Amino acid sequence: MDQPAGDGPARLGVRVRVENLTVAYGERTALHGVSLDVPAGGVLALVGESGSGKSTLAHAASRLLPPGARVTGGSVHVGDVDMAALRGAELRRARGSRVAYLPQDALAALNPVMTAGRQIAEVFRIAEGHGRREARDRAVEMLGRVGIRDPERTAGRYPHELSGGMRQRVMIAIALAHRPQLLIADEPTTALDVTVQAEVLALVAELRREFGITVIWITHDLSVTAEIADAVAVLYGGRLVEHASAPELFGGARHPYTRGLVATYRDAYAGAPHTRYVSIPGARSDRSAGPGCPFEPRCPEAADRCRVEAPPVRAAAGDPLPDGAPAHLLACWEAH
Repeated sequence: MDQPAGDGPARLGVRVRVENLTVAYGERTALHGVSLDVPAGGVLALVGESGSGKSTLAHAASRLLPPGARVTGGSVHVGDVDMAALRGAELRRARGSRVAYLPQDALAALNPVMTAGRQIAEVFRIAEGHGRREARDRAVEMLGRVGIRDPERTAGRYPHELSGGMRQRVMIAIALAHRPQLLIADEPTTALDVTVQAEVLALVAELRREFGITVIWITHDLSVTAEIADAVAVLYGGRLVEHASAPELFGGARHPYTRGLVATYRDAYAGAPHTRYVSIPGARSDRSAGPGCPFEPRCPEAADRCRVEAPPVRAAAGDPLPDGAPAHLLACWEAH
């Protein structure tokens, strides 16, 4: 059984299983039967261009879908709990203790009229029943644990008085205050400069080791993926197209779209003074709403079958992922 939240030694994260998850916005399906398996304590990077379904999956897993969006099929299990089945008080308890969500824009996520310390203290007051003074002391302690040098002073400051890096550290403190089993980070370093981004990535890696949590990290930046991920899942057009360990994906991507992403990453970081950046030709179409492979209009290897029949996700040859999770997975007729 999962260990309860609260004081005590840091617990290990839990296995996360996304099974055949389908999400629709009105009449449009944004996520098509996506299945993922993240080992306990592992870091899975979700990558893909804008509109691929990364944030939709994150919002569905954390039960934060916007009005008008709905899960039409599948499930998300965090440990032995199906998040889609939770309602009312059970769902409120699960947010923070089972699943924490770290958004991209900390300034938009934080309350502008509440101090940083008060926003962290609310977690301890609501979730753990601490009094006002004890909750504030715990908030200051969390600010220190996320690397803020003067936590007492920072606790009394408002979000607009903090730098982007400090605001993101405050968000990390809020997300980890209740010791979640799963942290979903939705491109939290995108708006930060390279130096601050590196500091935040190092901080998350350190806190992951301390808390032992499972992480799903959403990003479009393969340099971040290479640094933080154990495994990588590539989405395109709301579908899973490839899933593999990070070393195998960077060393031997099989799907044409993934190969294009990796080629772009390698070219950008080659260090040559006159690098000619590689790009994937064409623009994302709405093929995901119809038959066939969603990448077919842009794929240099597309065959007639790709236009009329969506390829299933199947195992490819490759090393298994840690803890017995599925091996290299691939959805491509030609690559197989």
